[in-house]
Amino acid sequence: MLKNEKDFKMNFNVREANILDAEKIASIYVTSWRESFSGLVEQEYLDNMTINSRTEVWKGILKKEFCTTLVAEDQNSNVIGFISGGKFRSKKSCDSEIYAIYLLKEYQHLGIGKKLRNALCRLLIRKGFKSLCVWIFKENINNRSFFTKGSMKIDESEVKIGNQKLEEECFYWKDMNDFFKKETSETKLAFLNLEKLQSLFQH
Repeated sequence: MLKNEKDFKMNFNVREANILDAEKIASIYVTSWRESFSGLVEQEYLDNMTINSRTEVWKGILKKEFCTTLVAEDQNSNVIGFISGGKFRSKKSCDSEIYAIYLLKEYQHLGIGKKLRNALCRLLIRKGFKSLCVWIFKENINNRSFFTKGSMKIDESEVKIGNQKLEEECFYWKDMNDFFKKETSETKLAFLNLEKLQSLFQH
């Protein structure tokens, strides 16, 4: 339990992920799937997910140039969430896509997910992207409004998870700049700090 939500909002940090974050990202991924999709995804599949196997997956993802991954850290530099995205992977008329976004349960509903998304979108816009899409499970009701607010549904698909088939929905935002119309100064500062970190890695 967070002692002071207001203070935490002011002190968390967003930065670009690196290969050393793979295990932390994998741990959040596995934990989030078990917490968010219990009752939707077969329990056997969730039970068989391991941090070790997912760590190897994320090591591969973090090496891919087309994918941008950011992490959120608390005031003690503990990774508590992440987002990854890049070029849209379908044939629909959309530029970019959120591939994954997950936060530990105790850090949800504090505005961190929104700021992770906005930081990613700023980077995508700088790369020439304009629109954004995300795929979510149709029957998943957790934090659904985060993905549907201001967007429109443009597609449906079926995906195989373990031994079951689940329906997914694709939601679309025409212009990522719309996310920043009511952006707070804290979010802008977080992105400026991210830009400074990136410039250091480039030199």
